Amino acid sequence: MTGKFSRSCAVAVAALLTACAPQTRSIDAPGTGASNVYAVEKEIRDGKVTLPKTGEKALRRRVAVVIGNSAYAHVSRLRNPRNDAKAMANVLRANGFQVVQGVDIGKRSFERLLRNAVRAGGPGAEIVAFYAGHGFQVGSKNYLVPTDANLKSSNDLPFQTVRLSTIMRILGTRSDRHISFLDSCRNNPFPATETKTGAARGTSSTAIGFSEPRVPRGGFVVYSTKPGAVAYDGEGTPNSPFTGALLGNIRKRPTAGLLSTLRRVRSSVRSATGGKQTPTWTSRIKGGFAFKPRTERTAKITPKAAEVGTKTPVRPVAVKTPDRPASAPKGAPLPTNKPVTVDAPMEKVIAAGPRIAEKLNLPDDATVSIVRPPVKGNMAKIAADATLTDPEPKDLKVADAGALVYVAPPDQKPVTTAASAVVTDTMVVEIKMPDSAPQRVEVNLRLTPNACDIEAGEFLDLQGVGVFRPADKISSRRAIQACGDAVKEDPGNGRFQFQLGKALEAAGRLQQAVNAYEKASRLGHLRAKNALGQIAITIPGQEPIGMIYFRRCAAEGDPVCVQSLGILLLSLARTPADREEAYELLSYAIDFGLPEAMRALADHFDNPATPDHDPERAGVFNREAEVREREIGRVVRPVNTTGTPTSISIPDPGASDGGGDSGGGSGNY
Repeated sequence: MTGKFSRSCAVAVAALLTACAPQTRSIDAPGTGASNVYAVEKEIRDGKVTLPKTGEKALRRRVAVVIGNSAYAHVSRLRNPRNDAKAMANVLRANGFQVVQGVDIGKRSFERLLRNAVRAGGPGAEIVAFYAGHGFQVGSKNYLVPTDANLKSSNDLPFQTVRLSTIMRILGTRSDRHISFLDSCRNNPFPATETKTGAARGTSSTAIGFSEPRVPRGGFVVYSTKPGAVAYDGEGTPNSPFTGALLGNIRKRPTAGLLSTLRRVRSSVRSATGGKQTPTWTSRIKGGFAFKPRTERTAKITPKAAEVGTKTPVRPVAVKTPDRPASAPKGAPLPTNKPVTVDAPMEKVIAAGPRIAEKLNLPDDATVSIVRPPVKGNMAKIAADATLTDPEPKDLKVADAGALVYVAPPDQKPVTTAASAVVTDTMVVEIKMPDSAPQRVEVNLRLTPNACDIEAGEFLDLQGVGVFRPADKISSRRAIQACGDAVKEDPGNGRFQFQLGKALEAAGRLQQAVNAYEKASRLGHLRAKNALGQIAITIPGQEPIGMIYFRRCAAEGDPVCVQSLGILLLSLARTPADREEAYELLSYAIDFGLPEAMRALADHFDNPATPDHDPERAGVFNREAEVREREIGRVVRPVNTTGTPTSISIPDPGASDGGGDSGGGSGNY
């Protein structure tokens, strides 16, 4: 990607506020207006709550991407990366991070992990990335090695490795601050391999270690040893010298500043290796960072029902609710000798506390603790500084239950029916009542997407809820009905506006689709910009308009937008530099397993008119695209088979588009 990556992403989850902020919205605790919980969730999603002091609108999500590869099939196995990753993931979870983890993963699993990682990040996020395993460089580029990597020909590199620059781009575009730990500068597993790294036909040799990567703004990269050198895996110890020292320091001093932690780590590693290994780092970060924030006071929740708003939110698809006892008198909880089911609309962050307390009819002086966390997602509480922290809150007052949220996993799920779209998760909570013995309750969360999400959800939509409808399975009639209803009830939701446009486009109603996409774009929905660009480039003379839309959403790290930009640039390329820029963009998309990027490069290499003509290479890209298409199906936007009339009016992005994701109700997180 060329140019500066924008930080103006769509507004994430709005935060809940301290009681002392006089002009802010608050969430109602059960017993003091809990019937407003649906309206509150809409407020959270739409980013309409402003934080005191900072004026920001986004919760500060803390995400960790942790990868450790030991069990290599075709190159030398490593003793400790698996252990390193598992231990690091546990430490980061204990300090409030939502962890996206991969241990001993092959190339296809690596692609799925990256798709989850890019969806987990977002505005206001802090991301910590950790990689342990084989790594090497070719020319000036660095590559991470999946466990099934087996470089046999010069054309294999994109499908046997993952570029470190892809990880850096995810971090730089999907977070405000990011810290990377690379314990991967080990012996090069492919010492004599010649491979192709760009669009041109020339090859380069693999080399030991890593060259120093470009660090995006807001980033801090820590190397287990000097760039170009080899790090030690560790002999007779459960962790490598670097990771062992890092884990020990985080456990002992989680609130210490990052620099002081790293200085102690460097001293320990030099001592353990007899001075042969020296960790180094490069920083472009502003302000301090600690693995555990010093202040974790829970955001104070004060009932202000009049401020919540009265608009009825969009309801999820109807799901039969099991019979339950009649409501007990206020302050007398329902019997808890059997599991309870808590229903909620599917969103990235769910106000779980009010729903649990309301379901159990708990009084305000009861406390709730998470004694067994959810199997799939994460529980978190909102700290006073709007950071999502403490994955297992203890003794949280019901009066403050609004600060207890469920963070949905970033996985994606193809759906074709309402029943297949429901996602369930299970946790155990402990309830303490005054003058009563604590009792534990199994809580089954049941999350149901809106019908619009079920009928027209988009694959890898960074602002979606994780369900998608394959493009060849869309019923335009049902989708238009479902999304039209959703937009009527919630016109400020950019996701619904975008999905309505998708349904209209599938029906061939292009001008109406463009109008819906424009509204979604104004509301900050990234993929709507991609859709507008896709339509624009089919109209003669409108390619520059499409280019602007693609660049704007690609700057936010959306892999599909980057793919669209790369395909357009490749079609317009006139010089070797143009082709290399397009190849770089499409390589980013390929690291996520997107088959359209592979097909575009296959067509390019198969074209005798291009200087890069290489039929053998084209065949490799086509075969790999077929593999991914079998896995994820047709997931791109529906193609309008009637052609694009030249009378279609595409809005000028300079005049109509917000240029980012700072629009009002974005419906993002």
